[in-house]
Amino acid sequence: MYLLSFNCGIYFGFRLSTIVSESSRNKVLVVLFLVTAGVVGCGALWFVKKALNLHILNNEGLRVLFIVLMSLITRLVLINIVDITPNSDFELYHTLAQAFSKGEGAGGKYVALFPHTFGYPFILGMVYRVFSPDKYFALLLNILFEAVTGILIYFLGKMISNWKVGFFAAIIWLYGPLMCFTLQLFVQSRYTHC
Repeated sequence: MYLLSFNCGIYFGFRLSTIVSESSRNKVLVVLFLVTAGVVGCGALWFVKKALNLHILNNEGLRVLFIVLMSLITRLVLINIVDITPNSDFELYHTLAQAFSKGEGAGGKYVALFPHTFGYPFILGMVYRVFSPDKYFALLLNILFEAVTGILIYFLGKMISNWKVGFFAAIIWLYGPLMCFTLQLFVQSRYTHC
């Protein structure tokens, strides 16, 4: 079971490395991420096995804390290892958010008139206004959304069946293939998950 977890970590790391452009790929950091993802996965399985056998997770606050920590730790490591240059949708949302943070409206650029084109950049603009117009803070907002989504999945699974179903559903979602979208500013992924 631990080997399966380690292999899943390596697979997700490999999939992540394919979305990083050749010019920004640093093989040492990719290998470090692969090993970190595998070790975190093994540690999570060990903790869950111990918790379910020893009833450590009978405290709901501890379960929620575990979900939040697992979300934050892996994603913070991910955004600090891989540097993504904004392009396409990411660049549009980043540019609009910078303009909104300065109070400039749409920034003089043509944008599609779909509501999501302005909604998500407006939220990012508020974050940029409070902190700084840096893509790092946008990625931190993505991490926050994903941690909250993990908690919501936990409570939904708990309502449908029991806390174990919710807990495992949240952990599976947190380490699913969509984790690589933490590095992008895609509005659709925010609406799909939140």
